[in-house]
Amino acid sequence: MTLGELPTGGLYIDLGLGIIVFLLLLYEIVAQHRTRKRLTELEKNIVTLQNNQAEVFTNLEDKANAVTEMLFEKTKPLAGKVNELSKKASTMIEKSEAVRQELEDRVGPLQAALDDTNAKFNSSHDAVRKAVQEGKNEIDRMVKEVEGFAKEIQEMKNFIRESTIDLEL
Repeated sequence: MTLGELPTGGLYIDLGLGIIVFLLLLYEIVAQHRTRKRLTELEKNIVTLQNNQAEVFTNLEDKANAVTEMLFEKTKPLAGKVNELSKKASTMIEKSEAVRQELEDRVGPLQAALDDTNAKFNSSHDAVRKAVQEGKNEIDRMVKEVEGFAKEIQEMKNFIRESTIDLEL
Protein backbone atom coordinates (compact mmCIF):
# COMPACT_ATOMS: atom_id res chain seq x y z
CA MET A 1 0.00 0.00 0.00
CA THR A 2 1.25 3.44 -0.86
CA LEU A 3 0.49 6.77 0.64
CA GLY A 4 -1.91 7.50 -2.14
CA GLU A 5 -3.87 4.33 -1.46
CA LEU A 6 -4.39 5.09 2.21
CA PRO A 7 -7.70 6.54 3.14
CA THR A 8 -7.26 10.21 3.82
CA GLY A 9 -9.13 10.26 7.14
CA GLY A 10 -7.05 7.44 8.59
CA LEU A 11 -3.87 9.07 7.44
CA TYR A 12 -4.36 12.10 9.57
CA ILE A 13 -5.26 10.02 12.59
CA ASP A 14 -2.27 7.73 12.08
CA LEU A 15 -0.04 10.69 11.46
CA GLY A 16 -1.37 12.44 14.60
CA LEU A 17 -0.92 9.29 16.67
CA GLY A 18 2.59 8.86 15.26
CA ILE A 19 3.44 12.45 16.20
CA ILE A 20 2.02 11.91 19.70
CA VAL A 21 4.04 8.70 20.09
CA PHE A 22 7.14 10.49 18.77
CA LEU A 23 6.58 13.39 21.19
CA LEU A 24 6.06 10.95 24.06
CA LEU A 25 9.29 9.14 23.18
CA LEU A 26 11.07 12.48 22.90
CA TYR A 27 9.61 13.54 26.27
CA GLU A 28 10.74 10.23 27.81
CA ILE A 29 14.27 10.72 26.46
CA VAL A 30 14.36 14.26 27.85
CA ALA A 31 12.96 13.05 31.20
CA GLN A 32 15.58 10.29 31.37
CA HIS A 33 18.30 12.79 30.55
CA ARG A 34 17.04 15.13 33.32
CA THR A 35 16.83 12.21 35.74
CA ARG A 36 20.39 11.11 34.93
CA LYS A 37 21.56 14.69 35.31
CA ARG A 38 19.82 15.00 38.69
CA LEU A 39 21.19 11.62 39.80
CA THR A 40 24.68 12.76 38.82
CA GLU A 41 24.20 15.99 40.79
CA LEU A 42 22.85 14.03 43.77
CA GLU A 43 25.83 11.67 43.63
CA LYS A 44 28.16 14.66 43.55
CA ASN A 45 26.31 16.19 46.51
CA ILE A 46 26.51 12.90 48.40
CA VAL A 47 30.25 12.65 47.73
CA THR A 48 30.68 16.28 48.81
CA LEU A 49 28.66 15.66 51.97
CA GLN A 50 30.69 12.55 52.74
CA ASN A 51 33.92 14.50 52.25
CA ASN A 52 32.61 17.33 54.44
CA GLN A 53 31.55 14.82 57.07
CA ALA A 54 35.00 13.24 56.99
CA GLU A 55 36.56 16.70 57.37
CA VAL A 56 34.24 17.48 60.29
CA PHE A 57 35.14 14.21 62.01
CA THR A 58 38.81 14.87 61.37
CA ASN A 59 38.47 18.40 62.77
CA LEU A 60 36.57 17.12 65.80
CA GLU A 61 39.20 14.46 66.37
CA ASP A 62 41.98 17.05 66.06
CA LYS A 63 40.17 19.35 68.48
CA ALA A 64 39.62 16.51 70.93
CA ASN A 65 43.32 15.66 70.76
CA ALA A 66 44.21 19.33 71.23
CA VAL A 67 41.91 19.56 74.27
CA THR A 68 43.44 16.39 75.70
CA GLU A 69 46.96 17.70 75.18
CA MET A 70 46.01 21.06 76.69
CA LEU A 71 44.54 19.38 79.75
CA PHE A 72 47.64 17.23 80.20
CA GLU A 73 49.82 20.30 79.83
CA LYS A 74 47.77 22.14 82.46
CA THR A 75 47.64 19.24 84.91
CA LYS A 76 51.37 18.49 84.75
CA PRO A 77 52.35 21.83 86.34
CA LEU A 78 49.57 21.41 88.89
CA ALA A 79 50.92 18.01 89.87
CA GLY A 80 54.39 19.52 90.18
CA LYS A 81 53.04 22.35 92.32
CA VAL A 82 51.15 19.93 94.55
CA ASN A 83 54.33 17.86 94.99
CA GLU A 84 56.30 21.02 95.71
CA LEU A 85 53.74 22.15 98.29
CA SER A 86 53.79 18.69 99.86
CA LYS A 87 57.59 18.84 100.13
CA LYS A 88 57.38 22.32 101.66
CA ALA A 89 54.81 21.12 104.18
CA SER A 90 56.99 18.12 105.06
CA THR A 91 60.02 20.38 105.45
CA MET A 92 58.10 22.76 107.68
CA ILE A 93 56.84 19.89 109.82
CA GLU A 94 60.38 18.54 110.13
CA LYS A 95 61.68 22.00 111.07
CA SER A 96 58.95 22.42 113.66
CA GLU A 97 59.69 18.96 115.06
CA ALA A 98 63.41 19.73 115.14
CA VAL A 99 62.81 23.03 116.96
CA ARG A 100 60.48 21.31 119.42
CA GLN A 101 62.99 18.52 120.03
CA GLU A 102 65.77 21.05 120.50
CA LEU A 103 63.70 22.93 123.05
CA GLU A 104 62.91 19.74 124.96
CA ASP A 105 66.60 18.81 124.99
CA ARG A 106 67.52 22.22 126.38
CA VAL A 107 64.76 22.34 128.97
CA GLY A 108 65.47 18.87 130.46
CA PRO A 109 69.07 19.41 131.61
CA LEU A 110 68.65 23.11 132.33
CA GLN A 111 65.68 22.96 134.66
CA ALA A 112 67.80 24.13 137.60
CA ALA A 113 68.97 27.16 135.62
CA LEU A 114 65.50 27.89 134.28
CA ASP A 115 65.10 31.02 136.35
CA ASP A 116 68.34 32.46 134.97
CA THR A 117 67.50 31.68 131.37
CA ASN A 118 63.82 32.60 131.49
CA ALA A 119 64.38 35.68 129.34
CA LYS A 120 66.33 33.67 126.75
CA PHE A 121 63.68 30.98 126.79
CA ASN A 122 60.95 33.54 126.23
CA SER A 123 62.81 34.99 123.26
CA SER A 124 63.39 31.52 121.75
CA HIS A 125 59.79 30.69 122.53
CA ASP A 126 58.75 33.81 120.62
CA ALA A 127 61.01 32.80 117.73
CA VAL A 128 59.44 29.35 117.69
CA ARG A 129 56.00 30.88 117.90
CA LYS A 130 56.90 33.16 115.01
CA ALA A 131 58.26 30.19 113.02
CA VAL A 132 55.14 28.18 113.81
CA GLN A 133 52.96 31.15 112.88
CA GLU A 134 54.89 31.54 109.64
CA GLY A 135 54.53 27.80 109.12
CA LYS A 136 50.84 28.04 109.82
CA ASN A 137 50.52 30.98 107.46
CA GLU A 138 52.49 29.05 104.85
CA ILE A 139 50.28 25.98 105.37
CA ASP A 140 47.15 28.17 105.14
CA ARG A 141 48.52 29.65 101.92
CA MET A 142 49.28 26.16 100.60
CA VAL A 143 45.77 25.01 101.56
CA LYS A 144 44.34 27.94 99.61
CA GLU A 145 46.53 27.07 96.63
CA VAL A 146 45.46 23.43 96.81
CA GLU A 147 41.81 24.55 96.97
CA GLY A 148 42.47 26.78 93.98
CA PHE A 149 43.99 23.82 92.16
CA ALA A 150 40.95 21.73 93.08
CA LYS A 151 38.69 24.41 91.60
CA GLU A 152 40.81 24.53 88.44
CA ILE A 153 40.69 20.75 88.17
CA GLN A 154 36.89 20.85 88.63
CA GLU A 155 36.66 23.51 85.92
CA MET A 156 38.81 21.31 83.68
CA LYS A 157 36.52 18.34 84.40
CA ASN A 158 33.49 20.47 83.51
CA PHE A 159 35.27 21.66 80.35
CA ILE A 160 36.06 18.05 79.42
CA ARG A 161 32.43 17.08 80.01
CA GLU A 162 31.24 20.00 77.87
CA SER A 163 33.79 19.16 75.18
CA THR A 164 32.75 15.51 75.30
CA ILE A 165 29.08 16.51 74.97
CA ASP A 166 29.99 18.86 72.13
CA LEU A 167 31.99 16.09 70.46
CA GLU A 168 29.10 13.67 70.88
CA LEU A 169 26.73 16.15 69.31
